[in-house]
Amino acid sequence: MAKHNPYACYTFPNCGCYERLCHWSEKAEEWIANPVPEEIVREGLLCAYFMYLCIEANCHRPGWRRAATLQLMHPVWTDLRKEYP
Repeated sequence: MAKHNPYACYTFPNCGCYERLCHWSEKAEEWIANPVPEEIVREGLLCAYFMYLCIEANCHRPGWRRAATLQLMHPVWTDLRKEYP
């Protein structure tokens, strides 16, 4: 049986994390087509990193938690994991 999380987000996908997921996914596609300065990409990665951490820890939907965990296993987050453990 799953452990009860008293801080679970039961509003997903009507929450800020899902809105940010959509926003940053759209931005990533734009940035691939039209490259932007590295500091803007870094800011976007930081926002996405914290969004995935929130979904992984608090989403009431197991599939979304697993997806966030898988995303956070990608090497692109290595530096951020060291900086924001």
